[in-house]
Amino acid sequence: MTPDPERLAFLRAIAAAPDDNTPRVVYADWLDEQAATDADRARAEFLRIACKVANKARITKVEQVWLAANWKRMLPTVSEKFVELGGKPGGVEWVGRNLKLWAAGRKPSGWVQVELEVWRGFVRRVVYHSGYIGVAAAVAADEPLARHELFPELLPYPRPLSGGRFRVGVAPAECFGPEVWDRVTGHATVSTTSRGEVKMFDAAEAGPLTRVELHRTALDAISKAMTAHARTAAGLPDDLPTLV
Repeated sequence: MTPDPERLAFLRAIAAAPDDNTPRVVYADWLDEQAATDADRARAEFLRIACKVANKARITKVEQVWLAANWKRMLPTVSEKFVELGGKPGGVEWVGRNLKLWAAGRKPSGWVQVELEVWRGFVRRVVYHSGYIGVAAAVAADEPLARHELFPELLPYPRPLSGGRFRVGVAPAECFGPEVWDRVTGHATVSTTSRGEVKMFDAAEAGPLTRVELHRTALDAISKAMTAHARTAAGLPDDLPTLV
């Protein structure tokens, strides 16, 4: 369901000034006034906590304690989806600023593992180790400003071709689904080709690229496609910015 225009306006203001507390505090006040859902009340609580410690380089103990007790309130769609896929979240742990969630799915989607990078009251980045197809729309519904990314190690480093060029391949069905790949070509700055189920990024038409550059370019194109696909599935507008 698409958020109402007023909510979207607040989210756009926050994304436009990501280092400013003011739009976040104003949004928290608005959420309290609306008091529409417990998720809104939880978000308002966490925004105020996060704004008090916003200058910290790493997530603080205060934020971690609050999230450990309340993340299901703030991310109800994600929590429900994990229950649907695997009975209950199999575990929660912290990896730096990231809240890692996983569940051993009893459905064909299988193992689900995502890292949510928490920053100033929101999840700004979602890294999928597995399970994108099962949970991406739920994550986008709860965290409209998040960027969706593939765990970098799931994309092999490019192999060399002649003339100093490189190519890297990925199997969409195993990582994010064919629907996402259909969007990748619109975001890629290098050529893309198909060889059966394997899709490839090829630096041949973009001049010589190093392995690292092509790997980064491919991951960025995949991320933009994953984000757009997740938002469409959640009913969000295409032009809504991300926090990163």
